[in-house]
Amino acid sequence: MAYGLLPQYTDASPADAFQKTQADARRALALDSSLAEAYTALGVASVNAWDWDMAESSYRKAIALEPEFPTAHQWYGELLYTTSRLDSSVAETRRARELDPLAPILSTALGYALLVAGRYDEALLELKRGIELAPNIGVTHAVASLAHLFAGDAPAARREMEIAVRNDPELVLRKGQLAFVYGRSGDRRKALEVVEEMKRAGAQESQHQVAFAMAYIALGDNDRALTLLEQAVDRHDIGLLTAASPLDDPTYAPVRDDPRFRRILARMGLLQFRK
Repeated sequence: MAYGLLPQYTDASPADAFQKTQADARRALALDSSLAEAYTALGVASVNAWDWDMAESSYRKAIALEPEFPTAHQWYGELLYTTSRLDSSVAETRRARELDPLAPILSTALGYALLVAGRYDEALLELKRGIELAPNIGVTHAVASLAHLFAGDAPAARREMEIAVRNDPELVLRKGQLAFVYGRSGDRRKALEVVEEMKRAGAQESQHQVAFAMAYIALGDNDRALTLLEQAVDRHDIGLLTAASPLDDPTYAPVRDDPRFRRILARMGLLQFRK
């Protein structure tokens, strides 16, 4: 399970993480075929491999074996919003949070599911709860920033993403999201400054395509953003899932109807879920 999460929180290779997660999970199941945790690990490995059917099967098996295992509900809920089943995603992530109400990441997961569903006020209430539980988790502030942005509160969006960057100083994606928030909230100069800062710090577009694509979308350079996203698919970059849910997150609204983006979804196996 730890290996499975590495690509979401670090720059670890998704392929390497997939292999390690899958190998350890299968070894665990060979020892005990009733381990919900092992099936949950197989589920996240399958998400990293874009094998949506295997991911769903693994999560459902985990929940059947251990109905009160919150991580299985959380990760299944995340799979559900990735595949555009938004009401079911909210229900699963809410169930996870009910099972472990003091785990701040579960408020983050539920908050993001609500955001993707367009329920921004509810998302912000849930994210506020998560921040109160653990104020230094960068991803919670990042999701709150996007919820504020899409709800029309640009100052709050900038404030929250600035906090997220301070809490995740090593994560290039977080800086790309900051550039996105600045650009979408009308501060083009600051967005460009963040992009230049990313490059000065050693981040290369060839290694962090999704982070830079976020910035270019906000700056209105959709062609450049789509080229980077296409390259991210070539690299199987997990950022294609962790930065913003491709099918429904408003982040991708400026490019979502572009034929090139549809081809990206097809290559990821997600076009079949588009409504």
